Amino acid sequence: MNGARPLNEQEINRLRTCFTGKMAIRNRALFFMGVNTGFRVSELLSLTLNDVLERTGEIKKHITVYRRNMKGGHDSRTVRLNPQGAKAIRPWLEILRGMGIWHKEEPLFLSSRLDKAIDRNQAWKILAKAYKTAGLTGRLGTHCMRKTFANMFYNHQLDLVAKGYGVDAYRNTSKALGHRSLNSTDKYLSFKNEEIEAGILAIGI
Repeated sequence: MNGARPLNEQEINRLRTCFTGKMAIRNRALFFMGVNTGFRVSELLSLTLNDVLERTGEIKKHITVYRRNMKGGHDSRTVRLNPQGAKAIRPWLEILRGMGIWHKEEPLFLSSRLDKAIDRNQAWKILAKAYKTAGLTGRLGTHCMRKTFANMFYNHQLDLVAKGYGVDAYRNTSKALGHRSLNSTDKYLSFKNEEIEAGILAIGI
């Protein structure tokens, strides 16, 4: 977790046009599915068409990663897919449909050979190339997607607190990430320490 940092909104927008090549639509779908769900890269790559599509062909509103594909083999995790996440994968799904790849158990993120899912190493290379094209620096990797989701969700919860809503920002973020312990969430949001240090420097008397 310490090997990656969250991306800010400006960086995310720069990345929108930085996925290139014949698999650009798939690669962009992978990234934006990641930042909108908070799934780990291994969980994203485990998804099949059956996991994201209703029998009618519509994109599901809730996406489940089953226990066998979860880190540590813990309970399955279901995430509400927001409109942005659905929008991200829709063009790729249309391409698969056009190629006649519409079998329930086909991987969502197929390799360019269309015979299996891409693996973690391929996913890392895809994102590393996009980060470089966008001119991003710092601690970057596949886990940036999940860290970005955590940061966006936590900040949204803090906004609700500021508006007077009785929400527990930390606990809600922990649940959204599928953590079994708040200690894990504490480590996950460790990048917030920089803001704490900046705050301390700003209040010198």
